[in-house]
Amino acid sequence: MNTTIEDMQRESFNRICEEVYFNRWKRYKYYAKVKENITIEILNSCFKKSLNELVGLEIACGIGHSADYLNSITKKTVGLDISDKSIELARVIYPKTEFVLGSATNINYENEHFDFVVIFVTFNHFNKNVAEKVIREANRILKPGGVFVICEPNIENIFIRILLKFLGVSNNCVKEGNNFYKLNELKSMLLNKGFIINFSKRRSVIPYPFRFIYSPSLDFSLSKTFPMLCGYFAMGASKKAEDRPLKNI
Repeated sequence: MNTTIEDMQRESFNRICEEVYFNRWKRYKYYAKVKENITIEILNSCFKKSLNELVGLEIACGIGHSADYLNSITKKTVGLDISDKSIELARVIYPKTEFVLGSATNINYENEHFDFVVIFVTFNHFNKNVAEKVIREANRILKPGGVFVICEPNIENIFIRILLKFLGVSNNCVKEGNNFYKLNELKSMLLNKGFIINFSKRRSVIPYPFRFIYSPSLDFSLSKTFPMLCGYFAMGASKKAEDRPLKNI
């Protein structure tokens, strides 16, 4: 049997999910909170209705912290992940939130089901062909006017590039997990798949050892002053209201 990239990803995340929960939990929760703040900012800027009226999906939810948090402030948020062990652990840790096992390229929900779809630091696991399929699938399951929220590492940050080079990783490497995209590259793919970009910002992230000084206002100030030094970029892209769902091919 041929081993696919999805098989390798499943095996990799099955292996590390317990490590994240038992040994890196505080660090994991800290960075999850940073991304959750970005998501709330994007959703509030893109929707006129309140968050508790929205139904959403988090793709690649891992062990479920962010999906559970979003579920607590929205009408409903579901977590999706390819790793069966991550989903199993998420269901134990967060029993009030629904978690489903599945692939981001073939999501088992009907057309126009969700108000929003979020994905955090995951596109680096997709080559361009897979990334375009994921974007197409997000378009299919979003309602007209629904929002796709993306938060990814800012490869244009010189310090991140130096770190990745030191680790032997390049932004054009085709190996699983090493496909880093620039902000404009993802923008172009979203526009080509029927989205309108209505939120696009870089965000600084205070390193974990200095987390005690983190605040959303400091994050905003640093991002505005030093945009190219930001650790992440975030986008909110709306599905065109007049578009019909794109077929999953």
